[in-house]
This record gives sequence, structure tokens and C-alpha cells, in this order.
Amino acid sequence: MLERPRIIAHRGVSGDAPENTLVAFEKAIQMRADMIELDVTFTRDGQVVCLHDETLDRTTSGSGDPRTQTLEELRELDAGSWFDAQYAGERMPTLDEALRLMKDEILVNIEIKSEAVDEGEEPGIVEAIAALVKRLDMVDQVVISSFSRRGLERSRRVAPEIARAVLYTDDQYPDLAPGAALLALEAVAVNVHHRQATLSTVKDVHGAGGIVMVYTVNDPALAETLFVNGVDAIFSDQPGQMIALFTRGKT
Repeated sequence: MLERPRIIAHRGVSGDAPENTLVAFEKAIQMRADMIELDVTFTRDGQVVCLHDETLDRTTSGSGDPRTQTLEELRELDAGSWFDAQYAGERMPTLDEALRLMKDEILVNIEIKSEAVDEGEEPGIVEAIAALVKRLDMVDQVVISSFSRRGLERSRRVAPEIARAVLYTDDQYPDLAPGAALLALEAVAVNVHHRQATLSTVKDVHGAGGIVMVYTVNDPALAETLFVNGVDAIFSDQPGQMIALFTRGKT
């Protein structure tokens, strides 16, 4: 059994810095998190950028669908002030910039937003991500995840050498249990909400040869319970607190 769960910085250190920005990613590297999770979507001119929402409204000075705007237009937006004035002027990074920061430093979970892959044209975002990961020689550092079954199936076809994680919900996989979904997509992990991280789910995924990664956990008591139940990794907005929790009393 692991001595502690692996700690994944959710959208970077999103509890202390604006999510999905280089400063949030840099903080995760500095605190020695085990992995960074980031979200990606497409621009109108086919660039891959780091953004969680379907619109720009919550986390930037812009508005509307990022897929209708060019990278140059998105570069003009402030992606930091919404979080705190000290981050004014922080820009939305491209995936290329984010991965270059992380190369040889930390593992990366790239979540492809469902709308970016399910509504996209071929060739699309999966192909762009795979090409970039290969070009940067980061295949061994990256896991691709998505709620989109289609996206993961495409990832398996386009780049079988890049690991996949199934973002699992009963709605997305009404015909498959978590372990069966992992096997069907030849994935290495199943990512579930903490309410779904039951003993039976953990046993099912482990029995299929995969690991269980749980989002999004910021409560220490919940984190400890999940680890006792056998989960392998925890996504957190406060990865520093989680690292301290599980290394407390150890030298």
C-alpha cells in the first residue's frame, strides 16, 4: 500500500492563485505536488489553451465562447484580476507554454473539455494535444483525461502511447462499471468525484488493473478517509495542505 495518496494540484494551486495559469502551475511545482491537473480547450484558429469553463466570463476580463476567438484576442484578456489584484495582467497560457514549464518537473493530467472534442471538427483538439506532447518528448509525463468517451476513444486511436484516464460518471457510462470502462478504453486510471469513491468502486478499478484518482478534495478528514478506503490519488485546490497532512510526523 502507498504511504500516502499522490497529491494532484487541481488546475494548479487554484486555492492560492488564479486557476489554469502559469503562476498556479509554478506554485504546484515549487511545493512538489505529484501532478498538475489542467483543462484545455480550442481557439478559433486551432490553438490549445488552458481554460476550464465553456465561457471566458468567470476567469478572465472577456466574455463568450473561447472557441469563437483567436489566440491573439485571448492574449489581450486579464486572467488574474478576478482572483486577486496581485495577479492583474496574468494571461491565459497555451498548452505549449504550460507543458514547457512542467517538462522534466512534474506529471501532468490534461483534461480535454467535452465541448471542445464532441463538437469539434476533424482533425481536432485530441490530435493537436497528442502532436504537442510527442514533439516535447513528454509522453511519459502526461495523462489525458476527459468526460468525453469519444475523446478518449480518439486519443487511444491517435496516440495509444499516451496514457488515458476515464473521467467516470454513471451518465457517461450507463453500460459499463468503472473497471470495465477502464478496460474498454485501455486506460490507466479512473477519475471520480469523491462521492463516487466507494470501497466497491476502488475494488472494481483495482481489480481491472487501474488506479483511482478522486476530485476535488480540500477537507483533510475526507482525504484521510478516502486514503483509508484505498484511493491512489487526490485532486485538491490546496495541494500544499494535503501534502502537509500526509507527511505530518515524517522525516
